[in-house]
Amino acid sequence: MTAKNGEYQIINSPIKWVGGKSRLRKQIVALLPPHTCYVELFAGAAWTLFAKPPSDVEVLNDIDQDLITFFRVVKEKPEALIESFEWELVSRAEFNRLAELDSTQLTDVQRAHRFYYLIMAGWGGELDYPRFATSITDGGHGNRLIGALKTLRQRLE
Repeated sequence: MTAKNGEYQIINSPIKWVGGKSRLRKQIVALLPPHTCYVELFAGAAWTLFAKPPSDVEVLNDIDQDLITFFRVVKEKPEALIESFEWELVSRAEFNRLAELDSTQLTDVQRAHRFYYLIMAGWGGELDYPRFATSITDGGHGNRLIGALKTLRQRLE
């Protein structure tokens, strides 16, 4: 889901995040001074980054290494991430299995897959105490990621 805005596109974040700036992004962007380097200190879902025109240098920073790994894989290995969701089923058992894994022992693609699955299949996007939730009207988390990935990858380059 993108909306044309001048010469750039405002992109919605592919993830939900507690404390995200989705509702404030336009006001925050309006307050930014002209710049060539932009650093998102507490990146989260990166709503502000995706709402502003691209800068020469852009940095996503966050203490959550699973989050940073997810965005790096989206940028560098999007096809592998899409492929990891090809036959994925959304179930409480799979959610619990992934939640119990030690993400530091996974490859970057596996770690990004785990992160995205837990964020999108969990209640409220909360990973500290993951709780499974799903919707019968949702078109599928893998489908949502696939649809957003091309635009998102271009924006992260």
